Amino acid sequence: MPTSARPLAAAVARERIRALTNHPAARALLLAAAPERVLLVGGAPRDAALGRPVGDLDAVVARDGEQIADRLAAALGGRAIRLAPGRFAALRVAAPELEIDLWDLEGGDLADDLARRDLTVNALALDLASGRILDPHGGLADLAARRLRAVRLSTFAADPLRVLRLARLAVSLGGFEIQAATARAARAAAPGLGHVAGERIRDELVQLAGAAGPAEEQRALTQVGAFPGLWDDFTAGPPAANRSAAELFVRYEAARGALGGPHALAGELAARHALRLRAARSELPPRARLERLARRAIVTRAEGRRVAALLELEVAAPPRGEQRLLELARHGGQWQTALAVAAAAAPAGTRRAWRRYLVESRAAVAARGPALLAPRPLVDGAEVRRLLGLAEGPAVGAALSALVEAQLLGRVSDVASARRFLRQWYRPGMHV
Repeated sequence: MPTSARPLAAAVARERIRALTNHPAARALLLAAAPERVLLVGGAPRDAALGRPVGDLDAVVARDGEQIADRLAAALGGRAIRLAPGRFAALRVAAPELEIDLWDLEGGDLADDLARRDLTVNALALDLASGRILDPHGGLADLAARRLRAVRLSTFAADPLRVLRLARLAVSLGGFEIQAATARAARAAAPGLGHVAGERIRDELVQLAGAAGPAEEQRALTQVGAFPGLWDDFTAGPPAANRSAAELFVRYEAARGALGGPHALAGELAARHALRLRAARSELPPRARLERLARRAIVTRAEGRRVAALLELEVAAPPRGEQRLLELARHGGQWQTALAVAAAAAPAGTRRAWRRYLVESRAAVAARGPALLAPRPLVDGAEVRRLLGLAEGPAVGAALSALVEAQLLGRVSDVASARRFLRQWYRPGMHV
């Protein structure tokens, strides 16, 4: 991916990393760890070198991790949480507006710890006491070259979730290229995602969706081999066999832009799943593959319902006449997601009509707002029962639905006209 970013000078990168020794949380960590050696690793040195904001910290200590975590939590007004027992125990200090993850090497070798990391740009370490920077795998050179390279090509086979993390880092850093051998290793390991806990996969997809636009995310998932595999159980052909998926996401992004924002992340996740289920070539229909994603907990129940609704959209042509307003009301708060997915998936011959429909829909929502997207009947159920002499039951709901439709179409505008409409609409004994 080409970039116009200025080259990163090694001296500048090192100066920025050493500046982390002045980070308040890093100073507190150094005091809590004394006299043990403590090093910042992973994302903090990487982001500092790039001049990016540094958020949560990762650190390793030689031993006594639990005691250090307890002292650090007390100093920062937080609490210490044990994430994983045993050798190389993982602990988390959750403090106000900051988390510090701490690995206790229990006497293990730091070089071995860095060698176990996925990418060279994540295998940097800063000794907080001395300010020394450890870069045994050439991470600084890769940062300067804006290149993502695996520490070991076997890293993805050892933990296939790293395939998705590679995609996330590629889009979140911006302008970084994945080294060819690293991309090949990721693609070879991608089928292993079929055996990774669905909850872990979902967490990565949520972070990925928050880090990139839909078309950029799709390119990254295809490059690392996660698409189409995750959405067809790795039974379809190689990613290059489905170029239409990239075009589908470009159209979706354009439609989403035409509709304006903001777009809720929950709706975005559903849209991206629905589009990938449409695009992935498989003998199984999209709904069956969605059920498989749900069984694995890659999608939650709520997400699954949203995806199912998007898969059922009629995309042959945009609705016409009065149906336009009724469709917007039916989609409610998810109107942007639904229309963008439908427009993206529409046949080529209808795309100009869809573009017009998107513009008209945006104008209609701007003009009518909640009255269109969340209409409320001008009379309530009790009034309907009194007015029409009905008992509680489906007839009341049908009457209210008919009333709301009449309101949307401008045939009813106040309580008096609502009552007239209901009297004219209802006939005793009618089946509803």
